[in-house]
Amino acid sequence: MTSLSDRMIKIIAWRSEQPAPLRWLLTGLIFAAAALARTALGPLHGANPALSFYPAIIVVATVLGWREAAVLLVLSIGLGICLFLPPGLYLLPITWAIVGALNILIIATLKNLARQLQTANEQQRVLFAELQHRVANTLQSAAGSIELAKRHVEASPSRAAETLDEASRRVAVAADVHRRLNDPATVRTALRSVLRDAVASVIDPKQVKLVFDIEQPALTLDQMSTLTMIIIECAHNAQKHVFEAGLGSMFLVSLKAPRPDRGLLVIRDDGPGMAAPEAQDGRKLGQKLIRRLAASLGASVSLTPGRGTEFVISFPLETAGQALAAMP
Repeated sequence: MTSLSDRMIKIIAWRSEQPAPLRWLLTGLIFAAAALARTALGPLHGANPALSFYPAIIVVATVLGWREAAVLLVLSIGLGICLFLPPGLYLLPITWAIVGALNILIIATLKNLARQLQTANEQQRVLFAELQHRVANTLQSAAGSIELAKRHVEASPSRAAETLDEASRRVAVAADVHRRLNDPATVRTALRSVLRDAVASVIDPKQVKLVFDIEQPALTLDQMSTLTMIIIECAHNAQKHVFEAGLGSMFLVSLKAPRPDRGLLVIRDDGPGMAAPEAQDGRKLGQKLIRRLAASLGASVSLTPGRGTEFVISFPLETAGQALAAMP
C-alpha cells in the first residue's frame, strides 16, 4: 500500500512528457488567461501583478517546467510594465523578477529533490527484492545440502559430514559477503576479494573455474553493492541451470572502465546458452531482477547469443541510480 508521503513525492516529482509545442501552447494559454484576469481586476491593489501572474507562474513551473515558467515570468513583467506600472515606480519590475525567479527556483529544487527521493526509494525496493531472493536461494541451497547429508548419514557418515561442512561454509561466506558490502572501506580497497567470495558462496571453486578480471574503477558504494548483487544473481542462475547439470565448467566476471565516464561489467558462463525456451523460462525471475538492478545504475543490459550465457552491462560511473527517475 502506497503511503501518503510516497504519493506526495510522486506528485511533486511528476514531469510532463508532452511534446515541446504542446507545452509552449499551454504556457501561452495560461499567460493569456492570467493577463485577462489581471486586466479584468483593473487598478485593484495598484500595480501588484501577483493577483494573477504569480499563481500562473507557479502552476507552469510545477506542471510544465522551469523553462516555460521563466518565459512566462518575462512575458508577465513586460506586460506589467506596459499596462500596470504607475509613473515613477521604475524599480518595481525588479521586485517582480526577484519574487518570480525565487518561486521558480524553489519549485525546481523541490521537484529535483522529490525525483531523487523517488529514485532512492525505488532503488532500495529493488535491492530489498534482490536481497530476499538471495537469502531464499542461500536457505534453499543449505536445505538441499542438509537433506542430502541426511540421506548419507547412515551409509556414508564421512560424506554426510563433508556435505554439512560445505553447507555451513556457504552460509557463513554469504553472511560475510553481506557484512563486507556494508563496509565502504573494505569494498573500495578489496572489491576483487569481495566478488570472488560472493561467487564462491554460490559456485564451488573446486568444481568450476572462476575467472576474475577486475580493474577496480572509481565506483560509488551504491554501485559496488548493486554490481555485487547482479554478479551473485548471475552466479545463482549459472549454478542452477549450468553447473549443477554438468553443462559447463567456467564462470567469468570482468569489470573495467573502457572510458573515464563509463563502466563495463561482463558476466559469462560456458554453458549451453539461453536459446532454448525452457532455459529462458527457468531464468525468467533472475533476468528480471538483473535488469531491475541494472536499471538502478542507469545501465544498459545486453544478452549475447551463442555458446554460453553472457551478460554485458554498461553503466555510467557518476550517475548511478538516476535513470530510475525516467522509468514508467
